[in-house]
Amino acid sequence: MRFSCLQENLKDGLAVVSKAVATKGSLPVLSHVLLKTDDSGCLHLSTTNLETSIITSIPATIHVAGAITVPARLLTDFVNNLPPTMLDLVLNGQTLHLETPSTKSKFNGLEASEFPEIPSLPSSQEINLDPKAFANAVSEVVFASAVDESRPILSGILLKIVGNELLLVGVDGFRLSERRLSLDMPFDLPAVVIPGKTLAEIARLVGSSANKLTLNISPDKNLAVFKSGDKFTIFARLLEGEFPDYERIIPSESKGRLTVDKAELINAVRLSNLFARDTSNILKITLDPTASTLTLAAATAEVGESTHTVQAEITGEGLQISFNGKYLLDLLNNVGGEKLTLETSGPLSPGLWRVADRGDFLHLIMPVKTAS
Repeated sequence: MRFSCLQENLKDGLAVVSKAVATKGSLPVLSHVLLKTDDSGCLHLSTTNLETSIITSIPATIHVAGAITVPARLLTDFVNNLPPTMLDLVLNGQTLHLETPSTKSKFNGLEASEFPEIPSLPSSQEINLDPKAFANAVSEVVFASAVDESRPILSGILLKIVGNELLLVGVDGFRLSERRLSLDMPFDLPAVVIPGKTLAEIARLVGSSANKLTLNISPDKNLAVFKSGDKFTIFARLLEGEFPDYERIIPSESKGRLTVDKAELINAVRLSNLFARDTSNILKITLDPTASTLTLAAATAEVGESTHTVQAEITGEGLQISFNGKYLLDLLNNVGGEKLTLETSGPLSPGLWRVADRGDFLHLIMPVKTAS
């Protein structure tokens, strides 16, 4: 194998595929990147951690076709520190020689045959997605998925189609986020669950891309494939198991409703949380329809106490309810919009949050039971 390419092109390609490099594992080749050339005039780069696989291609001048795997982190760090220039790469046995006008380096590799086979692109129906809208939708749900993988299904994001909408749902047992994304036409997609970490990486890659984004599911329903034009293809293994029937816990009516400015609320929650860190982040919220105020209170015997009042539009009954302050901050830091609404029926009923003037998002937080 022998080829030449620009440093900046190889740098960009390695940045894309590095998201699927295994940081630990029993197979050394999983920490490698597969470099493959053919007569297409491109260098193909592939990485996999067995859950996620990424393929991308960059322009290159191919002198002799071939393939080799080399340590991904070493190659990435090395190329990142080179100045913009032309790179010449030659494979001799299992050693990849890289030369620039001022540098000569050798990378010890492993045979390409040791690299796990990358799945083929399924021929099922493709779903067309707006990349920026999809990335935004992911950001509004993925924070609500579980970090603890003791129940793996809760670490994933549910994707399913209802009519002309793609629903994305994250839930961890204490909160849930649902985001609806409009599609240009109806599609036939089985409900699938994609690991939250994988979906977050995909969102980061496509969020600033102008390339067409498509999604399809393999016929055996164990693989989701995201394709960003000709830039890259990502294969994500689906999670097995039954996703919670989250719709049954979404309240259909409420006794009180408030509308509050998000910027004012997030400042009050941040200040209050300083006094709640030693009490499981419990924030007590009081809704006063007469004064049109929302008051947050936090207290710790060893630290002190604090209250913060925010103006709000309140209809219905006044009430007191407690939430985990961290969950509130997660919501406020990840959802768009200038105003939020809260609907609830009592101190032990879920709090249903929405973005005012938007019907495509809801977020539910379970209340914390506290001593009166």
